[in-house]
Amino acid sequence: SATRFLHSEYDAGWYWFEALELIRKVTLIGFVIIISQDNSFLRILIGLLISIAFLVLTLIAQPFKHVENDVLAILGQVCCVCLFLGALLVHVQNEISAYEGASSAERILGFRSDTDIATVMLCFTFGLLVMAVCLFLCQLAKEKSYNTLRLAATGHPPAMVLNKGMRYHCFLSHIWASGQDQVAVIKRSLRQLLPVVIVFLDVDDLEDTSQLETYIDMSTIVLIFLSHGYFRSGNCLREVRRAVVTKKPLLLVHELDMQKGGDSLENHQNLCPTDLFEYVFNEGNVIVPWERLHHFQLFSLKQIATGILAVNPSFEHLSFKHSNVYIPGEITGTSLELRAPRGVYASLYNPGAGDCVDELCLAIQRLERSTTNPCDMNNAVDGLSNVLEISSKTFKISKNVMRVVKGHAGRRFCVTQTQTDSRDSRRGTSQNTDRHLTAKQPTRDVPTMMLLYLNKDTFQGAAGAALAKQMRTVLKLKVPLLLLHEQNPDLNGVREFASILEQTPPDLVQDGIFSSIAIPMKPGLHRMVSIALVAKHFNEAKLFENSIKLEL
Repeated sequence: SATRFLHSEYDAGWYWFEALELIRKVTLIGFVIIISQDNSFLRILIGLLISIAFLVLTLIAQPFKHVENDVLAILGQVCCVCLFLGALLVHVQNEISAYEGASSAERILGFRSDTDIATVMLCFTFGLLVMAVCLFLCQLAKEKSYNTLRLAATGHPPAMVLNKGMRYHCFLSHIWASGQDQVAVIKRSLRQLLPVVIVFLDVDDLEDTSQLETYIDMSTIVLIFLSHGYFRSGNCLREVRRAVVTKKPLLLVHELDMQKGGDSLENHQNLCPTDLFEYVFNEGNVIVPWERLHHFQLFSLKQIATGILAVNPSFEHLSFKHSNVYIPGEITGTSLELRAPRGVYASLYNPGAGDCVDELCLAIQRLERSTTNPCDMNNAVDGLSNVLEISSKTFKISKNVMRVVKGHAGRRFCVTQTQTDSRDSRRGTSQNTDRHLTAKQPTRDVPTMMLLYLNKDTFQGAAGAALAKQMRTVLKLKVPLLLLHEQNPDLNGVREFASILEQTPPDLVQDGIFSSIAIPMKPGLHRMVSIALVAKHFNEAKLFENSIKLEL
C-alpha cells in the first residue's frame, strides 16, 4: 500500500508502466547529454525515436484506468514528437545555411529561416491538440450518456481488481427452471454498469458440472437468485454449501413476481437446509428485491453492483454503500424540490392516504397537504352559478359562460363589474366596457391534485362507498388525479394490481379512473424511487391556469 500512489491509476496488467515512463523521462533529459554536443543531430534523433516509440506503445496499451488519462498521455507524446521533429528541421536548416547558404536551405527544405519552421510546427501542434481535445470531449459526452456506474467522489467508473487465484468477480447461482432468463438480464446489465466486471453464468462459462465447486472457489462473491424451487435443486445446494465452506460473501436477490417464478421469502427460508440457514439468511447478507419496471430494476441493479464492489479488494477497506455510487440519469438522482408549490388532497374515506401524503410532504419540497375537498369546491361553484343566473339580466351572462364556470371546479372565483356612467350609457358608450369574471390563482388550501391511494382497504365498506362517490365527482370535474399503488405489506399494500381492479367499482373503471398509470409505492430502499417518481409526476402534471378571464 505504501507504493500504491505509483500504480493506482494504471490498469492491473500495466502496474509497471510508471517505471517505464520514468526511464523515458530520465533518458530524454539525462542520458542523451552523454552524447557529445558536436553530435547534436544524434541527440535530437534519439529523442525523436524514443518519443515515437512511446507514442506507439501508449496508443496500443492505453495503460490507464480512465480514458481521459490515456488521452492526456497520448497528447503529451504527440507534443514531444512534434517538438523533436521541429528541432530536427531547425538543425538541418541551420547546417545547410552554414555550408551551402540560405538559398540552398530554402531550395531543399522550403523554409526561408528557422523562424518559419518553428511557426509551422507550432501551428500544426496547436491544431492537432485542438482537434484531439474536441474529439475527446465528444467521446466523453457520449460515455456520460451510458448507464455506467460511477463513484460519487470522483465521477469515474470504479476500478475493480481480482485477488490472486480469483477468476470471477461474481458467481450467479440460480435454478434454471425459474431464474435463468432473469439471471441473464442481471449479467448483461452488470456488464453495462461495470464494464470491467467478470461474471460467471453457467450457460456462458460452465464447462463441466463436476467442477461447480471450483468455480465457486475462483469467485469473489456468490449471488443467489431466490426463485421458485431454488433450495430443491441439487446443484444449487452444492453451490451454496461450497460457498459456506469457503466462507464466500453472499448476495441474495429475491424474485418477487409470483407469476414469473417468484416465491415468498418465508417459503425460501422454510426450504433452506438447517445447516445452511444461519449463513445464508444472517442479518449481514443483503436481500435485494428483483424488480422489472425500469427505474426500480435499475435501482436493484445498483444495489447488486454495490454489493459486488463492497467485497472487491479495491473497496473492501471502505464502508461501501449505494450512496457512494450513482448512475447518470437515474431517477433517484433528480431533485425532490418541485418547480412550483403544489397541493395534494387526501380523502378522509381513503384509508392510509393521509399518512401517505404526510410522507410525501416530508420528502418532497414545496409539496403541501391541502385541506379543501374538490367536491366541496364544486358545491361552491354551483352556488356561484346560481347567483350569476339570478343576476344574468344585469350582467348579461350567456349560457356558454355558465358552462365554463361550472367546468372549473376547485377554483376561487370573484366577479368584477366596471360601473358605467348613466350619461355614457345613454350615449351607447362606457368608460370601461371590459366586464369579466376572473378565477384567481389557487391558494394553498385549494388542491391542485387529488390523491387516490390504492391498498387492500380502498373502496371497501361504507368508507369505500363514500370514496367511490367522491371519485365519480372527481372524474366528472376532471380534477387532476394522482394514483399511488401501495405495495408495502406493512401498510396493507398488495403487489398485484389485479386485486385492486377487482375491488374497484366497475363504473369507475369504465369511466377511466385508471387511465393514467398508478405509481407503485415500494417498500424498503426502493421507496426512494417511488417518491422520486411522484415528484417527477407533480413537475410534469398539467396545472390549472393562474386565471381565466370570461368576457361578459
